[in-house]
Amino acid sequence: ADVLLNDALTAAQRVGSLGYEAEITLKRADMASRRGQTDQAIQLLGTAAGLAHQAGGNQILADIALSLASINRKLGRLDDAETALSEGIAAAREVGGHLMLSRMLAAYADLKSARHEYAAAGQLLEQANDILEGVLTKTSSPWVRSRVIGSMDQVFLARLRLEAAVGRSPARAFAIVEEARGRS
Repeated sequence: ADVLLNDALTAAQRVGSLGYEAEITLKRADMASRRGQTDQAIQLLGTAAGLAHQAGGNQILADIALSLASINRKLGRLDDAETALSEGIAAAREVGGHLMLSRMLAAYADLKSARHEYAAAGQLLEQANDILEGVLTKTSSPWVRSRVIGSMDQVFLARLRLEAAVGRSPARAFAIVEEARGRS
């Protein structure tokens, strides 16, 4: 896979396609992260972000931010994870990527919950849910609806993790599960 990605990167560089270079570099970073090479993954994500900025690719910037936040959170670098998520949320808002924005808000809520900032986490999840509900009510395409429901799953899981962290009544967690079940 590395050889294939390197060949694709060389081809993208040859034609000056910064967007493709950013996407391929993101894939290389994801592979490095899966192999446990976090320093290399972070370096590649920085390179990918630079390429995406040059290309004006806010969608790919949001993807990069999500990957970078995930790595930093695993390493316990919560401030770096928060910075990455904030930048990714701004990029997702700029491009109007509702599904990506809801995923980023859910990830940010998980981070806030890890910091015991439960009220902020709840507000972020409410924003994510409102965005997805709005998209769901405006679309009739089965394909788009399935993608929205898939994103809702991430938000519902984040809501369940928040409820578990706060330690509220099991009835509240059950209500979240029932709401998710009603969507499927």
